Amino acid sequence: MGAFSGLRFKFALVLALFSGFLMLSVMILLDLQMDSISIAEQPVRLGEVHLGLSEEVLLREVQAVRDRLAALSLAALIGASLFAYLLAGFYLRPVRALVRGVKAIGEGNFDQHIDLRRRDELGILTGAFNDMATSLREKNFIQSNFELCVSKPLSQQILEHRDELKLGGEEKEVTILFSDIRRFTSLAEQLPPALVVELLNDYFTRVIAVVMQNEGMVDKLMGDSVMALFGAPISLGNDSLRAVRCALEMQQAVEVFNRERSARNLPPVEMGIGINTGAVIAGNIGSAARMEYTVIGDSVNIAARLQGLARPGEILISQATYLQVSDRVKATAMETMTLKGKTRTVAVYRLEGLR
Repeated sequence: MGAFSGLRFKFALVLALFSGFLMLSVMILLDLQMDSISIAEQPVRLGEVHLGLSEEVLLREVQAVRDRLAALSLAALIGASLFAYLLAGFYLRPVRALVRGVKAIGEGNFDQHIDLRRRDELGILTGAFNDMATSLREKNFIQSNFELCVSKPLSQQILEHRDELKLGGEEKEVTILFSDIRRFTSLAEQLPPALVVELLNDYFTRVIAVVMQNEGMVDKLMGDSVMALFGAPISLGNDSLRAVRCALEMQQAVEVFNRERSARNLPPVEMGIGINTGAVIAGNIGSAARMEYTVIGDSVNIAARLQGLARPGEILISQATYLQVSDRVKATAMETMTLKGKTRTVAVYRLEGLR
């Protein structure tokens, strides 16, 4: 920004011009006042040379001079004021645009851009405002897309407690839920590809909505499976209970879904769910080019294995989950099982409902 393009120079120029108008008015005033005084002194001298000018004529001339003086002074003042008003409007327009833009952003409308090409401080301020609006739009876009995976209350909790997040990876206790459509391959063989896509989109819309209603986070979609987390990135204190409630509501949502499909003469969908609670490593996993927030650990594998063992319409939970919710749920103990890839047997419970 040059020395002659700043607001300080421009305001100094305006003040100089305004002062010039006033000085011109004063000079005209003094000059005409001197003329009126010299005219007023002429009766004696003029009388001596017998020009015959009466005192009444001279007074009228003096009054006319004073009227012209007042008119010129008023015109100079009006001209200076009008010039100052126009210049003030020139500077206030971008300020008003900035005020409107800030007010709109305060109301949540981040689609703001002020087109102003100036090299003074107002131009710099406008450029900073446009950069801020762009940054807020990007953050709002990220948050809106983040809320496609988690509920809005949970996303607000994450934003409020973002200083507690360790995205590089941290060990924490999480409840993991896996759901999967049973016999999906054979079901897909019965339907045209377009109906398979419609089926998955409708199914995912319903079950993901249930996850969000229970303040869970959809970690990933794998074919016809859903992996949801309760307790990551932020624990709300009742993660296991929200997970089992979510599983029950997901089965209810599928029942409603099947009634609608039956009315359209379409085959039903059957789902199995597995839930486990345990320690995991939660954080950003991937590479510099592609990363995603997820959890890894043996607890995740156990939840996936339980989901694989669950029969259509069945919800299996691990002993670790059951011990945290035993006073709130109805569950039936099953025979101990040896999960795939495990050498020791584990206790498993079939979830029947809430108490």
